[in-house]
This record gives sequence, C-alpha cells and structure tokens, in this order.
Amino acid sequence: MDWQGLFEPHHVVENVIRASAIYVLFVVLLRVLPNRKSGSVGPSDLVVVVLLATAVSGALFRDVSSITDAVVMIGTIVAWSIALDAVGARVPAIQRLTRSEPVEVVRDGEIVGRNLRREFMTDEELRAQLRLQGVESEREVSHAYVEHDGRVSVIRKAPPPQPRAGKAGVYR
Repeated sequence: MDWQGLFEPHHVVENVIRASAIYVLFVVLLRVLPNRKSGSVGPSDLVVVVLLATAVSGALFRDVSSITDAVVMIGTIVAWSIALDAVGARVPAIQRLTRSEPVEVVRDGEIVGRNLRREFMTDEELRAQLRLQGVESEREVSHAYVEHDGRVSVIRKAPPPQPRAGKAGVYR
C-alpha cells in the first residue's frame, strides 16, 4: 500500500475548480426545477448532500488520487454552501438567485390550476398536502403556497364571527 500517496494532495486547484463548477451547476439546476421536486429538503441542502456523497464515494472507491483530494473537494462544497447561505441572508439579490419564490396553488378556496401544473402537482397531491395540515377541503383555505423547499404552507380562511350571547341567553 502506498501510504504517502494516500494522503498526498494532487491537483488541489483543479479539485477546487471542479467542485465549484459542479456546485454552481447543481444550484442553477435546482433553481429552475419546480419547487416540489426537492421534497422537504431545501435545494441547497440537497446539493450539498448529493455532492458530498459523490466526493466521499470517489475517495472510498479510489476514483480520486488521495484522501486529501476528497477532503479538498468536500471542503470546497461545504465552503460554497456556507458562503451562499451567509451572503444570501444579507443580499436579497443573491437569495433570489438561489431560492425560488413561493408559488400560490390555492387562492380564496379555489385551486390555481396553472400554478399547480407548473409545479407538476396534481389536484389529489395538493389535497393530500392540505389533509396533512388538517384541512379537509381547499374551500377552507385562503391561500396555499408551494414553498422553495417543496412543502405546502396553508393560510386558512378566518372563521365566521360567532354571535355574542346577551342577558339570559338572548342574542343581539
């Protein structure tokens, strides 16, 4: 076994450029995909998980020259993730590039079919998401949105006002 070669870094700059290019490609790809395709994991988290798994598998199966090369790639991926999250939290333009806006799929109790189709979601899938939040029908919903991470957020309609009881149970 070549112990020195196992830990000796090879092509560090190339590995940083490769990991950076793939990271940016994944972020752009997930930005243009419909929100629901990423499930309940945020798109940036999904990018990191996929890329880290790929980098680690390369090290495990000897596709990279050394363990140090894999560490450089993993460090680059994590650094990009942290940097984009930190900058995106302070610079709205960056956040708009990395996160999609919520898509309204229910408005005033009516399903917005065009937006639902744009998210590649069926009426039944939407109704299942509403049921998971304790909503029996879209008619109970003021607004529902597919968020950037694929979850559906629901704003219920306000319940009708209840009459107040007067003296001796007489209603006013």
